[in-house]
Amino acid sequence: MIIAAILSSVSLLGWLYLAFFHGQFWRPQFDEQAQMPPSWPSVDIVIHAHDEANVLRQTLPFLFAQNYAGNWRLILVDDHSQDGTAAIATKIAADEHQSNRLVCVETPDIPDGWNRKVFALNAGVEQSAAEYILFTEPDIQHPMDNIRQLISRAIESKFDLVSQLAKMNCQSVIENIFVPASVFFFAMVHPFRRSNDPDRSTAAAGQVMLVKQRALHNIGGLARIKSAVAVNCELAKAIKTSGGEKETPGKTWISFSKQVKCLSRFFDFRDAWKMIVTSTLVSQYRSMLSVVMTIIGGFILFLVPIILPASGWPMATEMGLGAWFIMTVIYATIILFYDLSLAWAFTLPAAGLVYIAAVTRQIWHLRPKSNGLSTDKPPS
Repeated sequence: MIIAAILSSVSLLGWLYLAFFHGQFWRPQFDEQAQMPPSWPSVDIVIHAHDEANVLRQTLPFLFAQNYAGNWRLILVDDHSQDGTAAIATKIAADEHQSNRLVCVETPDIPDGWNRKVFALNAGVEQSAAEYILFTEPDIQHPMDNIRQLISRAIESKFDLVSQLAKMNCQSVIENIFVPASVFFFAMVHPFRRSNDPDRSTAAAGQVMLVKQRALHNIGGLARIKSAVAVNCELAKAIKTSGGEKETPGKTWISFSKQVKCLSRFFDFRDAWKMIVTSTLVSQYRSMLSVVMTIIGGFILFLVPIILPASGWPMATEMGLGAWFIMTVIYATIILFYDLSLAWAFTLPAAGLVYIAAVTRQIWHLRPKSNGLSTDKPPS
């Protein structure tokens, strides 16, 4: 009974803290309309693509249709694709009468110490002399005015990095369970309002990141984060630390977007599991202690409110239900952002437990190696 009381009270206190004292992470933060600048700087869009021919057919026409008045190009870094990604991009550019804007480069051999994605992006940066670089993903569909809005926001508020969290698909049952949850967990770990505070730690959404070329130069380029796993967050951290002039702090901004769409789909649990285990939230762990603490915290937050109300002890039942109520209410804001029925808010504990399982999987990667030998893949 004492253990049940302690666990239920800790769970309730945890959700009270998250609801009222954790940067209002559960309230989506959107961009305000920014004033247009007197002149438009040059922009290069950098996309890292590996076997993305199918999705590029849906997203590149929207990029080539941008109504941006300044000079801009699209640099596609083809990472040894086998499906003709570069050829498809070239054809789409020709069909849209935008061949002069497209530059296709092949990812060079990756040197030791570099993360594959960071090195591919760096290959694109090396092709750019633009004032701003827009890093985006192959599956992101941009509205026609998005570059203009991003640049206006960056110039008006003197941001060195502006990022947007794209709105993902929520059409299947699996997507309804795991897509809003993934956004909720990302915001919980990186509260947007705190990230946008100049005096707080920062984060960025890797789907859309507009970076001032000068800020990138000030941090020493992408070599500064060459081994990063959470590329978006590490880049934002580096820029916020020393992206300003003479190694002064830079300014970063992250927000939700209703118009920018992510076209990736998750039709079954295997798709969702792949998305979860490769996400920066799961893969960013670098110590066994952080993994263990996350697992314990996750069980207290997501499992305790479910099992203790069934214990039959009134106090544990009341506090457990209270924790579940708070969890459901604050999660409902993300559910509504995705235009779903509020009933889906009750699925958060299930998604939380799957994320805990994915984090537990990291123990395999962090375990002590014997005789310098290890297996590349953890057991499924």
